[in-house]
Amino acid sequence: MRKPDLILENVRAFTMDPDMPNACSIAVAGRRVVAVSNDPKQRISGNSRTRRLDLGGRLLLPGFWDSHFHYYQWSIGQTYMALDQARSFKHCLEMIRHKMNNISQKKEIPWIQGQGFNESEWPENRIPLRSDLDRVCPLLPVLIWRCDLHLAVANSMALELSGLHDEKPDPVEGLIDRDERGRHSARQVAPEHYNPQDIITEIKRQGTQAMGAHRAMSAQAGNTQAGHQRASHAAALGIAAGTQGQVAQTRMEAERQNIASREK
Repeated sequence: MRKPDLILENVRAFTMDPDMPNACSIAVAGRRVVAVSNDPKQRISGNSRTRRLDLGGRLLLPGFWDSHFHYYQWSIGQTYMALDQARSFKHCLEMIRHKMNNISQKKEIPWIQGQGFNESEWPENRIPLRSDLDRVCPLLPVLIWRCDLHLAVANSMALELSGLHDEKPDPVEGLIDRDERGRHSARQVAPEHYNPQDIITEIKRQGTQAMGAHRAMSAQAGNTQAGHQRASHAAALGIAAGTQGQVAQTRMEAERQNIASREK
């Protein structure tokens, strides 16, 4: 057996092994646990290159498997405005206005995106609507996500670029909120098992097509890169793996094609 690179001693470890549920020392070689001991008087053997670390009786747990973690959307959203920092409804709109004022002029139309707002923590307890986003940013497309990633709000420019006019039906397994006149309030709600990325794809689909295939490919590469970059951050939080609840892509694509054929 390979000698361990690291031995953690004086720990309170939960092994999740019914034959040895607790351990006081753990040896690691590379990325694998190679030895576990529950006898504080017996040290796990190493060699001159083995590093020993006394954890002082601290608790040691296996990596968590999150049962409902929108990792893909969360990792991409880390590049957006951090709207979890918004202290109020007014502050959220101020953040969007500030972002708009600091965007440099480019040939392509930049999308302003944010993630993480939670209106239930604001004194106003009010979700932003299309009209609110239009007021602070009328000339650039805006799309912001609630903290649970099951609700998004878009402004009129985002809806215009996407072709989501007021007569457009609700997306598959989703809901577009409407005001008393039947206009989109641009608050879009997804059910628990719906993949939020499908809403953002639908909203941005026509705008992305207009910008060309090259940008679409670059965006996809960037999304993949964002996922890799955030893996270490998730690991630092103790999340080693996760389950992402979503409808199978094949089923959703079949439903979209069904709707498209009915609309022709």
